[in-house]
Amino acid sequence: MIKVLYIYRKPLPSRHSIEQLFSAISQTIMSFGLTIESYYLTGNTFLDIINVYKAKADIYHITGDIYWFSLFLPYNKTTMTIHDIGMIKNHHEPIKNLIRKYLYFKLPIRFLKRVSCISELTKNDLINYLGINAKKLYVISNPLIHNYTYTPHKFSATPKILQIGSGTHKNLKNLILAVKNIECTINIVGKISHSNLELLHTYNIKFNEYYDISNTKLKELYSECDIVFFASLTEGFGLPILEAQAMGRSIITSNIEPMASICGTGGYLVNPIKVKEIENTILKIIKDEKVRNERIQEGLDNIKKYDLKTIAKKYIEFYEKNIIGD
Repeated sequence: MIKVLYIYRKPLPSRHSIEQLFSAISQTIMSFGLTIESYYLTGNTFLDIINVYKAKADIYHITGDIYWFSLFLPYNKTTMTIHDIGMIKNHHEPIKNLIRKYLYFKLPIRFLKRVSCISELTKNDLINYLGINAKKLYVISNPLIHNYTYTPHKFSATPKILQIGSGTHKNLKNLILAVKNIECTINIVGKISHSNLELLHTYNIKFNEYYDISNTKLKELYSECDIVFFASLTEGFGLPILEAQAMGRSIITSNIEPMASICGTGGYLVNPIKVKEIENTILKIIKDEKVRNERIQEGLDNIKKYDLKTIAKKYIEFYEKNIIGD
């Protein structure tokens, strides 16, 4: 029986996405007969190395962020999942980026047989930004890990629009500008910046603010909404697209990767920086019931590719062919 040790970054209250993701994946992989154990870094690298080797695993899988730790592990038994290269792309710090480039990506990947990426965008970024050998990269998408299922809903002509995230790259500002002449309510998950609050009040837009909410509450917001807006300027993956599709809601997302590929034909793609295009798309969703229902059905078909069991099987195949098999 193959034993895999999942190695996680040091726990912090603000970091849980990778942990939730691979907790769900590991539980599903174990249902297929593999043994999965977990180890969380303590911050004491020497102690961590000793503890990891004590596990005597067949495969050591770094689940994200702490890619440098692979340099202390047996290269022929180690792999890792790369979520994005945001630590380089989103920071204009030449010296620090050079260190990050080699310590987190180029050196670890050079010594490993193969690593997985969560999207074609991440794979292409590694190739184009960092010069990584494409043969070392294998794409396995993130699954839909929470129990989001189709919930019937009567669409409102004065829609509730669910905005996931409030950071600058989540593009809330352009949504606000797009709906200033549309009667609607924006439900915003995340703390609203002072500048966006001013815009909401300037245009007298109805809104609600939610933050630090449970998954149960988030599902309620999906269930209550008519449209989900997730036209980010940049993303590593884009799980809210799949959550919206699973619930049977109209989704507006960006026409850039990885969002466009994840959404497929089951939503509405917009240029995230074109306010008028966003406005027209919202109006189209409100007015065209036939197309709206067709896209919702296409979204329900699309999420089958992101089923947890399907993704778990891909990881097992990846282990067997690329780590154990060589």
